[in-house]
Amino acid sequence: MMLALSFIALAMIGEVNIVGRLTGAEVILALCACIALVRCPRSSGEIARFYTFASLWLLAAVMADMYNGSEFNDFSRGWAKIGFLIVNFTALRWLIGKDRDRAVALVFLLSIAMAARLALGVAGDVDNNLGEDVFGNAWKFGYGTLVSMSALLVSAWLLHSSWSRPVAVSIPFGAAAVALLLNARNLTGITALAALTSLLTAGRRRTLTLPHLFAIGATAALAGLLIVNAYQYAASEGLLGHDAQDKYRAQGEADVGLLVGGRSELLASVPAIIDSPLLGHGSWARDIKYALLYLTEREKAGLAVTGLISDHIPTHSHLLGAWVEHGFLGAAFWIWALFVTGKGLITAIQKPTPLTGFIVFIGIGLLWDIPFSPFGLERRVLVPAMLYLMILVAEQPTAAPTPARARGQRQPLRLHSPRAQE
Repeated sequence: MMLALSFIALAMIGEVNIVGRLTGAEVILALCACIALVRCPRSSGEIARFYTFASLWLLAAVMADMYNGSEFNDFSRGWAKIGFLIVNFTALRWLIGKDRDRAVALVFLLSIAMAARLALGVAGDVDNNLGEDVFGNAWKFGYGTLVSMSALLVSAWLLHSSWSRPVAVSIPFGAAAVALLLNARNLTGITALAALTSLLTAGRRRTLTLPHLFAIGATAALAGLLIVNAYQYAASEGLLGHDAQDKYRAQGEADVGLLVGGRSELLASVPAIIDSPLLGHGSWARDIKYALLYLTEREKAGLAVTGLISDHIPTHSHLLGAWVEHGFLGAAFWIWALFVTGKGLITAIQKPTPLTGFIVFIGIGLLWDIPFSPFGLERRVLVPAMLYLMILVAEQPTAAPTPARARGQRQPLRLHSPRAQE
C-alpha cells in the first residue's frame, strides 16, 4: 500500500483539465473511492461527522448558486471543489484505514510533491516563477514546510533511543531558526511550537495528566509570545534583511495591525459575510462592490494598493471563503475541522509518541491555514490527508505502557502496533 501512496503523491505533480484543473492524484483517488464504497465499513465518530458537514456544505453550495444565479463555469467548479474533497477523503479511508503511520507517510509524500510542483512552476496558487527563488518567498510556499517536516521526522526516529535524544530535540529548532532567517514568519512559529512540544514530551510513554497538559499549554503560549516579540524586534531592526524590514513596517504600522495587515482580505470578506451570512454570494463569488471596498480599505489603512482589479470577492481563507460563497453551512464544515484538529492536538500531547512533534506541526498548521490560507488546488488532496491524520490521532486508544527493558532501545517508527483496516 505504501507503493500506492507514493504513486498517488507522484501523480499530484501532473494535471488534467476536466471540471477545471485536477491533479493526477485526484483522478487516481476518484478510482480508489469507488473501491472504498464497497470495502469500507459504515462510518462512525468523527468520520461520520465529516460526511455530515461536507454534505451540508454541498447542499448549501447548490442553494447559494440557485439563489444567486451563478454562472455554469462558477458553480460547476464550486460543486466540484466540495465533491472532490469528499471523494479524496473517502479514498483515504480505504488506502490508509486506521494505520496512522500511513497517514503520516502520505502527508510527507504530498509535501514533497508540492515542493516539486513549486520547483517545476506548476503550483496552483502562486507565481509560476516563484519556485526558482529557493531562499525567498518560495521557502514559505513549500520548500520550508518540507524541511520542517523532514526535521521533525528525523527527530522522531532519533527519539526512540535515549542516547540520541539530545540531538533529536534540537533538530526541529534548527529548522525553525532557518525559517526565521528566511523570513517565513508563520513557518517559524509553527515549527518552533512543534519542536517545543517534542522537547517537553520527549521520552514519555504514559498518558499525561491534566496538570501536565496545562503546563505544556502555558509553556507553549509563553513561547509563542516570545517568538512573536523576537520576530518583531529582528524584523524592525533589519536583522532579517531589508525586504523583511520593509514588509514588517508596511503591515505592522498599518492602522489595522500586523495580523489584518498580513491578511487584508478580511477587509472585504467580513462585510460580504455580514451582508449575506446564511446563503452567501455563490461559488467563485463575484461582486465588484467588495473588490473596490477591499482596495479602498487597504488605502485607508495605509497598505500598498497593487495588482489588477478583479470582480472576485477576496477571502484568502478556507473558512471565510466557504462562508462568503455558500453561507453559514459552508463555514460550519471548517468550524468542525478546527474542532477535530484541536481534539487531535490535545490527544497527541496527552498520549505522546516520538511523532508527537510532527503531528503538532500538522495540527497547528491546519489551525492557521483554515482561517488564513486559501483552499486551492493542491489542498483538495493535502487537507483531507491532514484531517484524516488528525481524526486517527483524536480517536486513538490509550497506548499500553512501554516495558522498562525496552525503553532504551531503538524501536520502529510507529504510532501504534496494530494495523487494522477501518
